[in-house]
Amino acid sequence: MMKLRKKSQLGFTLLEMVLVIAIVVILAVVVWFNVSKYLSAATVATQKVNDHNEYIEKVAADFSAEEVAQMHALYDSIPSMNRFVHSDFHPKNVMES
Repeated sequence: MMKLRKKSQLGFTLLEMVLVIAIVVILAVVVWFNVSKYLSAATVATQKVNDHNEYIEKVAADFSAEEVAQMHALYDSIPSMNRFVHSDFHPKNVMES
């Protein structure tokens, strides 16, 4: 049968402390691996964005300022999707802004 502790022997046993430390270590390892996974995914995403921006700069260098202005005007002439009901492009479904 389990011995009762005296009031002067308050505190934790060695086994309890080892269990708490083991749980904390396991949680720390799980967090460490998840954070490293997310950081590596963020690094890959950042590299993709940088590659895309580099490509855009190279392509944009091939156009004159006039051509870029014409492209912007064309882009601005395209109606926004949120102006249409149910993504139906029929003119009677255009909502007035």
